[in-house]
Amino acid sequence: LSNPVPAAGVAAASGGNHGAAVAYAARQLGVKARIFVPEISSPAKIAVIRSHGAEVVIGGARYADAQEACDRHV
Repeated sequence: LSNPVPAAGVAAASGGNHGAAVAYAARQLGVKARIFVPEISSPAKIAVIRSHGAEVVIGGARYADAQEACDRHV
């Protein structure tokens, strides 16, 4: 059993790989995804996240900054 996904979709903080997986799963399920990544994330990984249709929010110097931004969003 799983909880229904809210209309706003899903959100995650990631350095790249996790965000790509969440973005892929969200696309497969037909829901929106917003992925928060730090400024040090690889441009290639950011491109993969975007290629799966997710909105990418880049900000903060550290992974913890991305997590904090995601937490505020949620």
